[in-house]
Amino acid sequence: MGKNYSIFVCIFGLLAGCAETNHSDYSAEKLVTNSSATENSDQVNLHTADFVVENFLHLSFDDNYFMKKGQNFRIYQKNNEKNVENASKFQKKGEINHNAFVKCCYLGIWNGKHIITRAYNTGGSGTFTDIVQCSIEKENLHIDDVLMLGDRALDGIVGCSTECIADCSDRPYLDSNGKLYLKMRLSISTIASLSGISDRDVETGPFQAAQDFWNVSECIYNLETKKLEIVAMDINFEEQSTSDIAKILGEIFPNHGKTVRVEKNEIGEFLSKFKSSYLKLSRTTKEK
Repeated sequence: MGKNYSIFVCIFGLLAGCAETNHSDYSAEKLVTNSSATENSDQVNLHTADFVVENFLHLSFDDNYFMKKGQNFRIYQKNNEKNVENASKFQKKGEINHNAFVKCCYLGIWNGKHIITRAYNTGGSGTFTDIVQCSIEKENLHIDDVLMLGDRALDGIVGCSTECIADCSDRPYLDSNGKLYLKMRLSISTIASLSGISDRDVETGPFQAAQDFWNVSECIYNLETKKLEIVAMDINFEEQSTSDIAKILGEIFPNHGKTVRVEKNEIGEFLSKFKSSYLKLSRTTKEK
């Protein structure tokens, strides 16, 4: 995989939104001290956010793409002369391939770990999103976990692959209890799991392509329990493109219009009906 790419970054705290700050020589020792002071707090130091995100962007594209839990990366020290006048569009030196990119947004600190959302594209059709928990350990950027990997309509996180805007209602939000509030394009596999269908049945169940954009769901992801909850869902019947999705939703909403809104108090009933329809379609497919 080539390592030529363009990188875009927007750094924001929980309350600060997008911010521009002056770069300074922010040492690992200072960052560790700052992290301890702000643990479980929604007061994010913008120098800290800037330092963490720029370390991500200093990594090669391959390091970003293949990032996994337990990895350590050498800390990149900023130049005292550097400033952030181009912080919203940071580019690596060298030949630029505009079809590949990495975008990072800093959400805050929880339990001593920095929480980052990423969106990245290799130059192909996929645009992948995830949540990274990381910490600074001596001279290393330590990857504590990489969570919620998605690709477009397959559990892609909304608001990660566009420019981060402070007042954008789509951008993820982290509270001081480790709960991430975010919008996602949930896959039928993930919804099947949340409805109580076994992993085995999910693996052999109905198919959905990454381009089948049929819902935008308001979700809460708990970093402590690593559990996802659907709060509400908007379904667009004009966007779905595979027969499997149409068959499942057609049974749940036989008299639907162009769009359907599933509110919080209706999620339980929706998941129950989804489970029944999903398993019915799965059995029918296997019998053929």
